[in-house]
Amino acid sequence: PRSTLFPYTTLFRSGKGERAVLGEVKSVVKGFKKSLIFAAYTHREENLLEENFPTLLVVNSHLQAGSWKDKDKNIDKQDYEIAVQNHVLVLRVEDLVRLWRMIELGKITPSEVLAHLTTKVGWLEVTNDWRIRERGKT
Repeated sequence: PRSTLFPYTTLFRSGKGERAVLGEVKSVVKGFKKSLIFAAYTHREENLLEENFPTLLVVNSHLQAGSWKDKDKNIDKQDYEIAVQNHVLVLRVEDLVRLWRMIELGKITPSEVLAHLTTKVGWLEVTNDWRIRERGKT
């Protein structure tokens, strides 16, 4: 269950109806922009959610890339450190696709994915060789 708050911002609820994660989905033509983190933070504040309430920012960047390899770019350390400071977890579309594939391959369970999405901050990078890296964790 969920409720839409702003365009591309959704408050996901648990099976018990409790607020679970504030999710934002954003697209940018070029690279990642730290202003996306601040928007997620602002939407959390506007909804009177606690500062450490799980906030997930899914970003589809490099929209004009000619290939997956050209699209699969790292997020700058400065940017994911700002995400940590603002209690936001950043997940690129590439990471999300890889997480889904890891579930299909039996390398991770949906419950483990949910635990990552609700407890981590910074950047959850998922590599081509199916490793999950917590970038910026404190």
